[in-house]
Amino acid sequence: MYLSSKQIKDYQENGAIIIKDVFKEWIRPLRIGFQKVLDNPSKHGRENIIDKQGRFFEDYCNWERINEFKDCIFNSPAAQIFAEATSSKSAQVFHDHIFSKEPGT
Repeated sequence: MYLSSKQIKDYQENGAIIIKDVFKEWIRPLRIGFQKVLDNPSKHGRENIIDKQGRFFEDYCNWERINEFKDCIFNSPAAQIFAEATSSKSAQVFHDHIFSKEPGT
């Protein structure tokens, strides 16, 4: 188990909890995946800046084509934590959504 009884209770009562240091090993691979999306956006990728000052990029539905995202979904503790917090036996990935917004945009 990743969550304590208190964390589960807090989540069920408040809808949010803080979990520290569980995803440290996933930061580097997810950054690599994020960069892959920036370098090669999907058909959903778009820039949201009109004045060409700074960058505000978004893209979604990349988990099936970006191995780092897929690996995190299926092999990180996220699903187990979700199951513990919600007492669920299943979950559905609707989609991933990434944003890159530079300061001042």
